[in-house]
Amino acid sequence: MNVWEAGDAEAVADAVLALDAAGRKAVAADLPGVLRARPQERQALLVAGAGTIGGAAGVAAWLRRREFAPWSAPVLVRAVLRVLADRPAPWRADLAGRLAAGLRPGSGRSGTWRVAAGIVAADGLPVPLDDAFVLGWAVHDMDRLKPADDPFAAALIPRLFEVDGVGRLWDGYLRWSPAQERYDRELIAVADREILLDGCLSRFLRGGTAGELRWFVHFHGLLAPSAEESAARVRDYVRLLAAAPGPVASLALAEVRAVDAVAPLDAALFGEAASALAFRPEKKLVRAMLDWVRDGSAGRREAAAAAVEPVLAHDDALLRERAAKLAAELGGTARPVADVPAFPPLPAYVPPAPLPPPIASLDELAGEIGPPLDPCGLERLLAGLVEQVHRDPDGTARAVAGAAPLDDWYFFNEPAGWVRFMLARFSGHDTYPPRRTMPGERLPPLQGFLSERLQEAARLLGEAPLLLATPTAASGHVDPDVLAERLDRLAAAGRRPGPFDLAQAVLRLPAGTDPAPLASRLPAPYVAWLEGARDDVRVLALVAGGTAQAVIEPPDGAPDALAPLFDTAWPPYEARRARWQGLDVAWWPILLPGHREAAAAHLLPALADDTDRERPLATPLPALAEAGGPAGGATAACLAHGLGARDQAARSAAVDALLSLAARDLLPAAQIGEVIGGVALKPNRLAAALGECAEAGAHVQVRTVLRAALPGLLTRPKAPAGLPDLLALATRVADRSGSFPELDAAAARGGSSRLAREARRLKEALA
Repeated sequence: MNVWEAGDAEAVADAVLALDAAGRKAVAADLPGVLRARPQERQALLVAGAGTIGGAAGVAAWLRRREFAPWSAPVLVRAVLRVLADRPAPWRADLAGRLAAGLRPGSGRSGTWRVAAGIVAADGLPVPLDDAFVLGWAVHDMDRLKPADDPFAAALIPRLFEVDGVGRLWDGYLRWSPAQERYDRELIAVADREILLDGCLSRFLRGGTAGELRWFVHFHGLLAPSAEESAARVRDYVRLLAAAPGPVASLALAEVRAVDAVAPLDAALFGEAASALAFRPEKKLVRAMLDWVRDGSAGRREAAAAAVEPVLAHDDALLRERAAKLAAELGGTARPVADVPAFPPLPAYVPPAPLPPPIASLDELAGEIGPPLDPCGLERLLAGLVEQVHRDPDGTARAVAGAAPLDDWYFFNEPAGWVRFMLARFSGHDTYPPRRTMPGERLPPLQGFLSERLQEAARLLGEAPLLLATPTAASGHVDPDVLAERLDRLAAAGRRPGPFDLAQAVLRLPAGTDPAPLASRLPAPYVAWLEGARDDVRVLALVAGGTAQAVIEPPDGAPDALAPLFDTAWPPYEARRARWQGLDVAWWPILLPGHREAAAAHLLPALADDTDRERPLATPLPALAEAGGPAGGATAACLAHGLGARDQAARSAAVDALLSLAARDLLPAAQIGEVIGGVALKPNRLAAALGECAEAGAHVQVRTVLRAALPGLLTRPKAPAGLPDLLALATRVADRSGSFPELDAAAARGGSSRLAREARRLKEALA
């Protein structure tokens, strides 16, 4: 009986340990062939190889083989460590070093991490300090030790503040389980406070997003530095005030003020700190600075006055008034700068840059492999691969060998995964195609269509001379003359088009395409559809918010092969589950480039689910803006959710899309406002994004959006936080078009709240 037939992992380990040197050598020689012939025996073969392959380099390569990935089950780790236990100590140290050096950030506590860690701990070896090893150590699982019992803690704690990814990882644990906070407190109890405090500050000074730094802010709060500890670091805290993310700047200000209350800062450092805060975009930090200056200006009046002066020109009228009052108390005579909106004209529409020509050589194909590509770039790479493989399969295999970015995971449906899979196959690697769905789940319609088309391309690789649907424009459209030429080439080669490739090519024809030149080349249903009104897409029902959905009426005469692509009534919860399937919404607009509303209806559930996520799936709104067809309620709902997104990149993409549509007089501004007025989007985010649009020249469109949004926002039972920011923006872009009942009611309530004051200011501006 062969050792891999002994049974489970432990039984295989027993069988390996019973072999003599000759027996191990014989088993090792057979392993590659057996793995190809019997992939179902992967776990047994993993253990057998670890125990029989002679060199440390060979064992490391064996444990990292793609066929075994991913593996981390404790039973496998125990079995591998058992068969390695009788190797010489220097050999084991060599293996541990190779495994640690070969880890990739993001692989977590993989099997190779656990084996390396097991050897290091058992043999008392120096703890690896590689980023990936630190990230694996940071993973919280059932076998995680308390810091006091952890042999790696002393060496790796300082690295927590140096390795990217730890903060996000532990912040995620913190939000899901109280165990992380207990662990954090235990860490503080055993570690050197100086290392922890200096580590937090060094991480803050290195920069990052609020999400990346949130756990470090929390941890700094648990440390609760004394005034003496903060005084020793006060200059570093001051350095954070100008540009750190809001939560970090707030933390730094609290520490600076605590130090100042015990031992007042000298005038120069006080002025530096206060002046840094004067230019912060967060109004609460500017208000906090004004409070600090008011309470602590004694002996530092000149520095205090200099810090207050920039606030006299602040966008917020209430802050200007407050700064003017404080300036007067400090002995100045300054007056707040009046609101004088001076918005630039709306910039002209700039179409996207033309796409590069098709890939024409093997050298060019190899050069395109590896760098990140947008959807049109990946389409071009896929088309180049198909053509070059048909023309020269052996040369293509040589050209892409070593250039294909081969990852351990091919389980998802993202297009880049399909391209990697196809490249891997032609590079001679054994791998598996991306799985269509996770068990018990289904793909959204557009993603399912894209996956079917890519599976079709993989099947036709080496047979089809070309692909029909590769875009010729950045919007995703295909030039009708180019499609006719491609169809002729395919017919001359004696090949029929793939059904999904053909359907996608027809969907990408521009509106108004003359069907006559294509009539003899396309099936009759497609010709009939091209002869009809293909832009006739109407939104039948629209629900925005957390469970958003838009149901559309398919365009008249849509062929049976295309009708499912206009079925947008997939359950909103599928948007959440589809995140784990590699959902790539950035592609969706170029799948329906002539039907903007249909693409928007598909996108809406995913974008609504993304609104409060730190890392959204993608930013498809600029591509949606470039699509053809009308922009109506579904497009408006997508833009509203983008403008209210938590992620800054997503908001910026929404701003770009809004400006692009506005420049062509296509923006459904009033409908955007109606969506904002009816769903629970954060007004402060909307105010920031719409403010960018106004400053870029779309102030008239922003005015229309706000005029439609404010009635719904002002009549909610409880005014949403941040609503005064939207009212202030409405005042800046206001014309003399008159007030409206909901604003009149808000202005008439009286009181000194900011909401009441901003409502009165807007009413005056509209009068």
